[in-house]
Amino acid sequence: MVGRYGFKKLVKVDEAVKRLLSSFSVELPVEEVPLTEAYGRVSAVDLVSPINVPHFNRSAVDGYAVKAEDTFGASPHSPRVLKVVDDPAKVLGSGFAYRISTGYPVPEPFDAVVMLEHSSERNGNLEVYTPLTPMKNVSREGEDVKKGEVIIRRGVIIEPHHVGLAAACGLTSIPVFRKPRALIVSTGEEVLKVGCELYNFKIYDSTSYIIYGLALSEGCKPEIYSKSPISSSREELLEALEYGLRHFDLVLFIGGSSVGSLDIVPRVLEERGIKLFHGVAMKPGMPTAAFNVEGKPVVCLPGFPVAAFFSFITLVSPLIRSMYKLAEDLSTPSFKAKLRRRLAGDLGKRVYVRVRVLRGEDGLEAEPITASGSGVISSLCKAQGYVVLKEDVDFVGEGELVDVYLLGGLMRCLSW
Repeated sequence: MVGRYGFKKLVKVDEAVKRLLSSFSVELPVEEVPLTEAYGRVSAVDLVSPINVPHFNRSAVDGYAVKAEDTFGASPHSPRVLKVVDDPAKVLGSGFAYRISTGYPVPEPFDAVVMLEHSSERNGNLEVYTPLTPMKNVSREGEDVKKGEVIIRRGVIIEPHHVGLAAACGLTSIPVFRKPRALIVSTGEEVLKVGCELYNFKIYDSTSYIIYGLALSEGCKPEIYSKSPISSSREELLEALEYGLRHFDLVLFIGGSSVGSLDIVPRVLEERGIKLFHGVAMKPGMPTAAFNVEGKPVVCLPGFPVAAFFSFITLVSPLIRSMYKLAEDLSTPSFKAKLRRRLAGDLGKRVYVRVRVLRGEDGLEAEPITASGSGVISSLCKAQGYVVLKEDVDFVGEGELVDVYLLGGLMRCLSW
């Protein structure tokens, strides 16, 4: 006997996430990749520099290398005059200068660099118009990075500046976590593989491609099951499950997770593993289920594309990030906007509302998308963000400020 929602009990979103994260301890293997393949990957170690950067004292400006003490008391009205030499080895004593460019080593016995703008060369002599302190305009050895210093922390998503720093330290590769492998299996007699001819009341398998992109954006190596979409038969479900358990870190079933007579995916999975939850207090996305099968996470996402989208970013994304043990917060970027019309919540459930973002007279405004059914994919394309109404919110009034979470920032492309 099921309750009025079609499920015996709905699990709160936070509790569902907690159960997922506490049920698995995935240790992703480490692999070494060349610098050009490290972008968007996650560092697996505290990466240490083998050298000082720079490994010599270098000029920070174009100008002349000098001894700082030779410039003491210099001013525009009373410049210090130094002899310009073309070979530092010829310098004996005080009163000399040597032409130098940015990034070039500062030779001994010089200990400062006067900028071109603060000096003037005439007939082999240099007039210096400003006094310098020792090491002025000089990048000291190890000023950027010291030998033995950690340059990339474990669990950091590697960005272009990280790769540049590794290259500056002479490294040619970076140890990273192997990408989690995710198998995507679409189910349902009404679903057709994209490219086949439509007939009767069949629909194309669009949800698999949404989930594929989301998994890709979270740093996974996703794969759509070659036999997908499969029918809601026990044999085909078990065949796909066995394939997923053998070759993947995470299995994602799409569809067949509600409580209809053909929605047998959760029942079949419960025979093989431990049910973590079936039915989440969220809208859309309520039919989501999760299982621990042979120590691996198996998640059943709703068949409707919008419901699957929000189920993934709410429940599956935190699970994938936990596999990487990320050292930084990857919360979806958000901003404040004024609601253009009243929003109704659903007490006891977390509600996700797609919105357009417009510029009003007093700042940004959020307009809820009218066509908001779980099967209306175009609503995601028309929206720039979404608003989350927590479980204890009955409604949000027109004109109130809300947090709008960006949709456009989801593709972080950790899979480069």
